[in-house]
Amino acid sequence: MPTAVPCTIVSEPIDALYHSIRTNRFYFFATSKTGAVAQYELFDNGKGQVSGKNLRTLKVSACEAAVADDELGRLFVSAEKEGIWECGAEPQDAPSGTWVDRVGSNGLQADVEGCALYPEKNGTGFLIVSSQGNSRFNVYERQSPHHFIGSFRVRGVSTTDGIEVTATNCGTTWSAGMFVCHNGAFKDKCPVVLVPWNTIAAALHLKIPPG
Repeated sequence: MPTAVPCTIVSEPIDALYHSIRTNRFYFFATSKTGAVAQYELFDNGKGQVSGKNLRTLKVSACEAAVADDELGRLFVSAEKEGIWECGAEPQDAPSGTWVDRVGSNGLQADVEGCALYPEKNGTGFLIVSSQGNSRFNVYERQSPHHFIGSFRVRGVSTTDGIEVTATNCGTTWSAGMFVCHNGAFKDKCPVVLVPWNTIAAALHLKIPPG
C-alpha cells in the first residue's frame, strides 16, 4: 500500500548528478525553463570544497527534470511540452540526441515531469516518467531503443512533479525497492507517496529481481 510522508518544496531547476565509469569523474547537469541543459564537471578545488566548471550546454526545450545513467553513460531529460529526450552524458558526446517518446504517444501527456531509473543487472531495468497531464507514470525499458512497457497510477495521487525510484532492498515490504512520487493533489501540504516496487511490478507483469 502507498505511504504518504511530508516533504519540503524546492525551487527549480531540477538537476542530475553523473559519475563517469570511463574516467571516474563527476558531473552535474542543470536544467532550465529556457531549454538549456548545462553540464558542469565537479572537482576538489584543493581547499576542502567542491568547485564546478561549465563544459557544455545542450539545447532541448523547456525542461522539467533529468536523470543520468552512470553505467550506460546516458542522460534523459523531460521536456515538458514535447516528451523524453536522450543523449550521451560524457562531455565529449555529440550534443544532438534522440526522442525516447513524444507527447501524444503511448498515453504520454504534457506536462512531462519527473524521470527516474530503476537499475537492474547488466544494464537492464526501467526508465519511469511522470505523465502529469493524465496523472500516470510511463515505464520504458532502460536500454535503447527504450520500448514502452506500460503505465500505472498511484491511488490518490495526481499532477505529479518529481519522482524517484530505488532498487535497493529496504526491508520487508520494500525488499524489491520503492517508488517515490510527489502528490500535487495537495498544494499546501505537498506529501510524498512511497510505493513498494513489487506492487508496481505485479501491476505491469514485470519480473521482480532476486533480493
